[in-house]
Amino acid sequence: METDYKHAFCFVLDLLNRGLFTTEETSKVLEKILNKETRKNCIAECLRCKRFENDFDFVFSDIQNHFTYWPVYFKRFLEEVSELPELTFTSRLVHARLAYFLERCYLEHTDRGFNFSGFNMKVGDVLEKVSLPGFLRESNLILIGKRQPSFSESVRATLLRYKKMEEFGRIFVGDQNVQAIILGGSLGYGPFLNVRSAVGNSSSSDLDVIVIVKDFNDIIKNRKFYKTALFYKKAKHQFKRRLGVFQELYKKMDAVVFSQKFDIVDTDFYISIHFITIDTLKSIIGKPFEAQLLRSEDISLYVSDYKAKNKIFFGDRFGFSKIIKSKPILKLENQKIKSGFITFVEGYSIINGRFYPGIYHNIISPKFSVWHDKDNDTTNLVRRFKRVFVERYKMERVQFRDCSHIFNSHLRYPIFSPILMAQNR
Repeated sequence: METDYKHAFCFVLDLLNRGLFTTEETSKVLEKILNKETRKNCIAECLRCKRFENDFDFVFSDIQNHFTYWPVYFKRFLEEVSELPELTFTSRLVHARLAYFLERCYLEHTDRGFNFSGFNMKVGDVLEKVSLPGFLRESNLILIGKRQPSFSESVRATLLRYKKMEEFGRIFVGDQNVQAIILGGSLGYGPFLNVRSAVGNSSSSDLDVIVIVKDFNDIIKNRKFYKTALFYKKAKHQFKRRLGVFQELYKKMDAVVFSQKFDIVDTDFYISIHFITIDTLKSIIGKPFEAQLLRSEDISLYVSDYKAKNKIFFGDRFGFSKIIKSKPILKLENQKIKSGFITFVEGYSIINGRFYPGIYHNIISPKFSVWHDKDNDTTNLVRRFKRVFVERYKMERVQFRDCSHIFNSHLRYPIFSPILMAQNR
């Protein structure tokens, strides 16, 4: 028992050291280990999770060389987890590990040019053969006011959204006007973990994308967009009508982003599309942004976005030291115009020496990845943005002692996977 006690204690501290547990989580678990009434069950759970972690690290280190067998490894993980009694404080870590495994397999699957239906079928086959434990089938966890799905729910919801994203991507295959598509939202930062279906009063996870175009005039020429069965006719007609209005706004630079939501046919979720030129994107994450970010002068950059509905974006700022309430330098009033509103969205701010990312930064981060890129220009731009973003964090961490993690600056950081947080300390 004494040996198990030491192993459990060291395991929890190791999770803290690797960034997989927060200080608060670590303290709670160590208290359970020290408490005579909870010690036995807590130590047992630590040792079970430790075996799973060791097995996961061993298999994952070899999976790229044996990618063909990923369904076998996935089944093995689930069988190992299904033999465990109900987990409590390590359940989210186990869920995150399984989610990370599936995400990497999906990305490898698509990088190798395999079709989505094959991946979808293989995941389904494995899930049919294994009986999942309760903590992977049900979840009562609520974070930042959002219900967190169970593993089984999130797998189904993620696969459906990947399918719809692939359909969306095919609309622009061969379209020389579309340079890149950036995927944000929960499907971007938390596939198989944070993506949820509509259950009870909780809404389902939507899709959030930035489409980078060369010229707004050529959007209307894409016939596949207007013929796709992905969106309802009414929304496509509204889009075409609003696009004509936006083109006039863009000529005068009264609006530089064109946004619209589309309900996806026969689903309970929608996709928010933000059309933007590469030049506007560069103003938000490129060299002008870089020059400002490596200085500490107070500034706020506003982006004018033509939306179908009025939306107010002024509220709390999220910096590297978690939530800091601060008023914007300027407060611009949204303007009602034909078929929508010109809304003023903060591209980013520096206030009192602290950097606050904007809405579009939150779409690009925390993964800093591009779903589709015709010539890699956007990918290179995003990679440079990440380097500058990290450099700014390091600058502020020296100046402000409360800068504890780079992703504190994201609206959704409390629900990020512990794997993601650990990889970006």
